[in-house]
Amino acid sequence: MAPNPVNQGEKIAVSANNAESIEIYSMQGALIGIEKAETALTFVPTDDLVPGIYFMVIKGSDYAQTVKVIVK
Repeated sequence: MAPNPVNQGEKIAVSANNAESIEIYSMQGALIGIEKAETALTFVPTDDLVPGIYFMVIKGSDYAQTVKVIVK
């Protein structure tokens, strides 16, 4: 995943084999958005995210990985 931290309005490149979706959560645990992961490299926009800390949950059919993301 890059860049991290990311400037608001930029896209985050997420590289994950066999990923199905990327969920974005606030620090309070609220679901902010979901992106479909159709290829090994998915670009997630940050236009609607206010500066702060978020968690991205990258989900595949047999795994889930959580990554902290900082939006400046």
